[in-house]
Amino acid sequence: MAVGHPALLPLGSRADLLRVVGDDPFVRYDVRPDPDRIWTMGDAAAVTRVGHRGQAGLSVWVRPADDYTAGARLDPPRQERLDALLGALLGPGGPERGASWVSVPLGSEAVLARHARLGGGGDWEWMIATAQPPAYGPEDHLVTLDDATDAAEITALAARENPRFEGEPGTGRSERWLGVREEGRLVACGTRHRTGAGAAHLSGILVAAAARGRGYGRAITGALTRESVRSEGVCTLGMYADSHPARALYHSLGYRTAHAWASRRLLWD
Repeated sequence: MAVGHPALLPLGSRADLLRVVGDDPFVRYDVRPDPDRIWTMGDAAAVTRVGHRGQAGLSVWVRPADDYTAGARLDPPRQERLDALLGALLGPGGPERGASWVSVPLGSEAVLARHARLGGGGDWEWMIATAQPPAYGPEDHLVTLDDATDAAEITALAARENPRFEGEPGTGRSERWLGVREEGRLVACGTRHRTGAGAAHLSGILVAAAARGRGYGRAITGALTRESVRSEGVCTLGMYADSHPARALYHSLGYRTAHAWASRRLLWD
């Protein structure tokens, strides 16, 4: 660890972390109340996170989170603080050395690469909405789908249209599915999961290529968002950072990007 940096400190709970990093919506609505491990070094923080699909990893960032929008990059002073925290965690004798997955602010992959060899991964954005979007005409076409009985049809649609689909039908993770059928055939779908913190989280928003341009994606996203915000005051979602039309859609429905992440598998000798 570089001379002059604060000490590496462990914390015991999400509430402790919120007192250090401020009311970061990602921490409040995505991180479990009792994460396995939390580390801070001044205004840099790391927390073990379990994604909505059950995958475990370490999320590492530097305040303020609001700078982590699409295309943003950490300024040099915060890159230095991120580097110091990663070094303390992943360096020889570090408490997280050997970690399988680490997420850092998008654009900071080179900082992470100073401390471990990087394998595959992806770039994504975590978004939040706290206002209800207005009703939209194509919502009249929406039908309720069943996580179990419609799982095969949803899976087949995803296999044809999007290999990165994360709806996970038939696993019990989904508590609410909406879709659209044309002439009896499923052409669009979307679902609501729960984050580790218990917040509503949209996933699996998908429209068949032949049915695009009819507003089905907006209708499904808007309806699920409105239901969630009406009952709980908040709705979250994650999207791949290269999905530019999706970002424009979500932002137009009232979502904002609170964190943009680069998640990478770490390779250790």
